[in-house]
Amino acid sequence: MNEFSKNAKFALVIAEPPKSSAIDQPERIWREFLYNFRSHIRPTEEIQVIHENVWLIPLDSGMPFLGRLLDWTNGAGIPLRILFLDEEPEWIQYPKPAEAKPSQATP
Repeated sequence: MNEFSKNAKFALVIAEPPKSSAIDQPERIWREFLYNFRSHIRPTEEIQVIHENVWLIPLDSGMPFLGRLLDWTNGAGIPLRILFLDEEPEWIQYPKPAEAKPSQATP
């Protein structure tokens, strides 16, 4: 990706737990943020939830979600890291549930 790109199509967003020195009870605030955000804000089908605190957001359709995410994290004191990408990264590939192989340890 060109560092001066003006054609970003995706935002890879990572919410981070707050630092202990920045606020009181960072673990409680983090758990409350995750619970409340998931309970009140639903990502659209186009938004990939990579982990409970990581999203790949297409900018052509996901700006409302990104705006709400920014509001929630700012209000809770949760730091965000945002990487703007020109295209969807190839390394985010998960097998569909039907294609996933069962673990060998599973009887």
